[in-house]
Amino acid sequence: MRAWARHANHSRTPGQLAIATAVHPQITHGAIIMRNIDRTNIDSTPMVRIGPGCTRRDLPHFNGNRAWIVDIEPGCSWPFADQHDEKGELVLVLSGDLMEDGETFGPGSYLLYGPGSSHTPSTRHGVRLFGLNAA
Repeated sequence: MRAWARHANHSRTPGQLAIATAVHPQITHGAIIMRNIDRTNIDSTPMVRIGPGCTRRDLPHFNGNRAWIVDIEPGCSWPFADQHDEKGELVLVLSGDLMEDGETFGPGSYLLYGPGSSHTPSTRHGVRLFGLNAA
């Protein structure tokens, strides 16, 4: 998929435009060229029910890396221990509260689950997570 976006250059001086073009060569004659972008509306992505109150949405990915959104409803927890391989897992709390091992993590919390780790996430008020698993 290719996307083109217009960029208003009327507020830039010729020097600023030259610098922007030198730093970002994809800027040409007032257009920013964006290539190979797959845009997805997260809430329109099909849901997979993992267990009571737990869903996952698999996002477009590349090179075998896996990107996903997990939603856990208030008062629910992941229905089984999530076991990680030698590459671990990266998780960003987008909204709500994530509870892990007696600690609560709010929006903006970044968690790195190491190789061979396991966990059983839960939430008191509901949570939305963005995660990555490396290939």
